[in-house]
Amino acid sequence: MEHKLDDETLMRWLDGDLPRDEAREAERMVAASPELRMKADSLAQLREVMTAHYGAAADEADAKLEGLWGKIEPEVRSAPARAPSPPRRTWLEGVREWLETYRSHLITGGLAAAAGALLTLAVSGSREKVVYVREAPPVRTAVATAAEVESLEVMDGSAAVLQIPGDRDDEAATTVIWITPNSPDEGPI
Repeated sequence: MEHKLDDETLMRWLDGDLPRDEAREAERMVAASPELRMKADSLAQLREVMTAHYGAAADEADAKLEGLWGKIEPEVRSAPARAPSPPRRTWLEGVREWLETYRSHLITGGLAAAAGALLTLAVSGSREKVVYVREAPPVRTAVATAAEVESLEVMDGSAAVLQIPGDRDDEAATTVIWITPNSPDEGPI
């Protein structure tokens, strides 16, 4: 503890809020200093005056609150126990209420959808689209062969280059580059 007793520690000592060793030191310092003894006595008197004042104010407030309660109690007792619950609605009434609430939004949305449909028809025109369906050609099995590649670098993986011939003789072959990462958790890149 400090050699000088500050006001906060002195008030805590008077209130009995200091730990035992600090309280003994404060008591020793008060006993040794007439100035601290006079300050401690003044603070003790001030605490007694304030306690008496607040006690009187609480008694006065209790009397006022008791009179006020006498006026409130009959009103509370005569009030209905609970407010009546609103009438139950069917789901159809709920839908009707929702439609009435959002009618303008529905009308606006419907008009916007109709305008969009008319605009689409006007832009696309009334041209008939004829779709010719022909038989699918027979499926031939493709044999994959490696294509010629000058250089192919793959970081963190490996690559294979395949060339798949076309379905017809006049159709060009398709070249596929298959890249696989080194990590077994990942699929092809």
